[in-house]
Amino acid sequence: LSFQNPHLKLLRHQSNQGKYGAIKTGMLAASGTCRLFTDADLPYAVSAIPYFAHLVNDYLYHLAIGDRTLPDSIDHTQTGLMRRLFSGSCRTAVRLLVAGEMFDTQCGLKALRGDVAEEILPLLKDSGFAGDIELLYIALKYNLSIRRVPVRLERSSPTTVRVGADSLRILRRLLLLRSTWQRGEYFSRRLAQIARQEY
Repeated sequence: LSFQNPHLKLLRHQSNQGKYGAIKTGMLAASGTCRLFTDADLPYAVSAIPYFAHLVNDYLYHLAIGDRTLPDSIDHTQTGLMRRLFSGSCRTAVRLLVAGEMFDTQCGLKALRGDVAEEILPLLKDSGFAGDIELLYIALKYNLSIRRVPVRLERSSPTTVRVGADSLRILRRLLLLRSTWQRGEYFSRRLAQIARQEY
């Protein structure tokens, strides 16, 4: 595809860099005013992509994130027990330790404004599944505007999540978020400026 379309570029890692290792490489190589990523098996209706871009480009949200828990979301799949347990535990942990409300952090459809992506993604410490929660934490700390969007889940491929090991890794990262913030490791003068410009 990258040879047939000059707007597409194939990026490769020599070794497995984890979910957010791949996301960071792709999003930082992109140049659009809105940058969106989704899962490789395209589980969500692609018709949602223009709407996500509309929210970021026209309504000027800093982030638009899919949320399968919203009333208007539709699930046409039979999601496996392990994936449901993993997603549920992540939402509960985020509610208790990060956001104070229920965010579906593991939904694999997110859009970021281009300048926000360039600032926030290099700050992430975790290259795995915890990157979703870390991204949300930093966005909330900088008071960035976030729009939760209903999604339509059309297919569900076998998950690579290891519920025990990955849940423990995410919990460990959650417990480190506050101290990482307090040490200034998430500091970005540009993100602070971006947030202030909207008010």
